Amino acid sequence: GSLGGKGRGFRFLHSVVESQNLSNIMPELSLVVPRCFVLATGVFDRFIEKNQLLLPALNAKDDAEVTQLFAEATLPDDVVAALERYLSSMTKPLAVRSSSLFEDAFLRPFAGVYDTYMLPNSAAKVSTRLDELCWAVKMVYASTYKQEARRYSDATGNRAEEEKMAVILQELVGSDHQGHFYPALAGVANSIDYYPAEGADPTHGCMQLALGLGNTVVDGVPAVQHINLGKPDHPYGPSEDKLPISALDLYYAAGFDAKPTDAFVTLPADSAPFVTFPRVARAEVAPEVASAHSVPGLTEDVHGEKVVFHKGYGEVPAARIEMTPSVVS
Repeated sequence: GSLGGKGRGFRFLHSVVESQNLSNIMPELSLVVPRCFVLATGVFDRFIEKNQLLLPALNAKDDAEVTQLFAEATLPDDVVAALERYLSSMTKPLAVRSSSLFEDAFLRPFAGVYDTYMLPNSAAKVSTRLDELCWAVKMVYASTYKQEARRYSDATGNRAEEEKMAVILQELVGSDHQGHFYPALAGVANSIDYYPAEGADPTHGCMQLALGLGNTVVDGVPAVQHINLGKPDHPYGPSEDKLPISALDLYYAAGFDAKPTDAFVTLPADSAPFVTFPRVARAEVAPEVASAHSVPGLTEDVHGEKVVFHKGYGEVPAARIEMTPSVVS
């Protein structure tokens, strides 16, 4: 099967880092690619066929029904065995990420449409960690047929029944801080800054930074510093003393009715290692990316206001690669 869009991207990044010897070209930076294990789209096909899920998933009335269908289904035995072998040597927290055929397409990317799950992977028993991992894989598969994904497929001229999903198991970067796992910073960079600070050039690009894990950037939570790369001393967003920290509780009560999503916690800003951001500046929408709209029924003084419709997206931070991606088809 295919590695999916995101999986192909990881393989490409790995080849670029190696072939261009980037670590030596820029020794002041630690340029690394996440270590990962891939369940190719062939596993998805086998899972859907084994459990006869295609028509029930397409006919489901809401996301809750889709979730229940996939939670009650079972992965192929050989896939479960492969995941168990993987966990026998992997005890660090994991991100279980989507990598669909449509994802990361050049003209119609599906960034942020499908689900990612972060697992503490800290239970003492491999069987407990395996149950959590199998659940997360099935939930990523389920997101293929959720309402948001299907609406986006329709809007971009794709067909939900033709989509196939690979899954990436990626080691998370970070460290244990008294039972809470998180990196100092996480973020995403863009080549165009759609929200530059006053006087900043939108073509210089931007980055959005958050404390802890990257889900706050991906989910569009207002807990992010937005920084224009051409004017990094003029960010905007909450000051560093008000930025919460997204973390995984390594000792959450696994099992029973608990799900790995219950391990997500938000810590106060003063829990983090000391991080300083530049002073906050005022944001101004770039005229190049805004459009004037007149909306019937609104008062005259707001007609022609510049607006931007935007949805946040991003990735969790990279971790050092120790091997080329492993693939199960």
